[in-house]
Amino acid sequence: MRLIELSPALGGMVGMSMVTLGTGSYKVLVVGGSEQSYNSLYLMEQKVSPYTTGKLVISEVEYNAGTTVQSSISTSYEMTGHSVVVNSTAAIIFGGFTANSLSSAIFLYDLGAADPELGLSDVSNYGASPSARGYQGLAKPDSKTLLMYGGMQGKEPIADLWKLDLATQYWQMVHATKASSKSPDPSAFSAFTSFTPTGSTSKIIVSHGGILQGYKRGTTFGVGSSDDIVYQVKSTGNVYMSADVNSADPTSWTGARARPGQIFPGRCMHSILNGLFMPQFDSILFHGGVDKSGQGLSDMWLMDLWSMGFGVRVKIIFDGATASVFTTTVLDDFKVLLKYPYKIEDKLAVFVAEDTFKGIYTSLLVQDNPNRNQSVILSFACDSDMLFQSGDRLGFLSDYFPSVDEGNQWLADALAAVSYAPGQAAFSSNEVLSKLKLSEDNGQLSDVNMDTKTGYLLDGIRDYLFDLYKFVGTSDCKSSDLTSTSLCFLTSDSDPSGDRMSPRSLPGNDREMEPRRGGDG
Repeated sequence: MRLIELSPALGGMVGMSMVTLGTGSYKVLVVGGSEQSYNSLYLMEQKVSPYTTGKLVISEVEYNAGTTVQSSISTSYEMTGHSVVVNSTAAIIFGGFTANSLSSAIFLYDLGAADPELGLSDVSNYGASPSARGYQGLAKPDSKTLLMYGGMQGKEPIADLWKLDLATQYWQMVHATKASSKSPDPSAFSAFTSFTPTGSTSKIIVSHGGILQGYKRGTTFGVGSSDDIVYQVKSTGNVYMSADVNSADPTSWTGARARPGQIFPGRCMHSILNGLFMPQFDSILFHGGVDKSGQGLSDMWLMDLWSMGFGVRVKIIFDGATASVFTTTVLDDFKVLLKYPYKIEDKLAVFVAEDTFKGIYTSLLVQDNPNRNQSVILSFACDSDMLFQSGDRLGFLSDYFPSVDEGNQWLADALAAVSYAPGQAAFSSNEVLSKLKLSEDNGQLSDVNMDTKTGYLLDGIRDYLFDLYKFVGTSDCKSSDLTSTSLCFLTSDSDPSGDRMSPRSLPGNDREMEPRRGGDG
């Protein structure tokens, strides 16, 4: 890393946006920002940001030559928290704060204007339009369309998705905040990027991290409890894939997270960027931000899009109990049962599926079954590498519950075997677990649809799972050809050649690519 000396030097700014100008031009456009003490912490603390009479500043930086051309637009107050995209002739600016007022205005800045004062113009829009907001995501999937996602409004996060037809200047709402179970939860101060994968016609939007439901004094960046998770920073994101933005589907959102066993610290106010950071393969680069304790981060991570695979939700229905009896102790004991304790000749028990929980990446969730009394739905999400180990066979689940009667017998046998397993403490919840009976609501093995991964105990795809790498400065990891630092694969006990989606599997991607080599990462 090296410091780029600029002449004339740029002043210190916060809340600006930056976009590249063309391929190979070595130019970026820095739009807006404030020299005053305004920053996003005013939104967190629910304070009114200080009023400013500063003017909009637009700077063109040629970083290869170290030169800058700065222009102050006297007809506009300074902008912060806005979003910018560019085409061949103009920068399109949306929303954010103008002075200290939130806006939903759209401006065009003519990149070829002889006089910058004359280069800025507002864009009229007709019909219903997005509400005023800041820190939203903005994407330009084609020459005629603008996509706008989420942001902050009234100090609260929102997660609606809008589409603007640049020719007719009409907005269309694709979906409202949390329009369906698949659309993301609102998240404050998340990072955003959008791109078209190499060799594809699809547009991908990525929203990552942030704080669910926004900042809460005394809770966010504190120890908190599980009940306060909506006010904590998160480590997961959401991916929106659309093969045709003119027929955008509200259910095109899917969760995105690191594979089980890979630890990626949660964060907000960070930056993400797509590019070919690995030879031939699209990746997403994560940098910095603020972690769950409120500390600034300097780390850099890379998400390998080529490694994309499915995470599948498992849903098991039991009769004989209500959700209220599933205390932490009961759930911990049930997790032991998922390791499949099996008794051998009444003397010893072994765990047939000792590594089961390496493939489970969310806590077990329990809720009352709305269709019958004294019945619960127990669910968890699982890496499909673990779940579908043997093609059409349902991995370890086929050994557990091939039928209701056999499943109930398995439960009884597993409970009896636990006390024979070396090093395994006796259950304190035997009374509760012994009353559980597999419900007929679970269906039959014949219900399974392997294409959609639904039926029987399966509830379909929950998240896309990715391999993550961390840039580190040690010699213990495999050296990368891309950077002077090293690239270190974190942890993955699964076979990289398993159930993966490649970029050619994305909607509209017909390009044939050489399969990624599995192995040492």
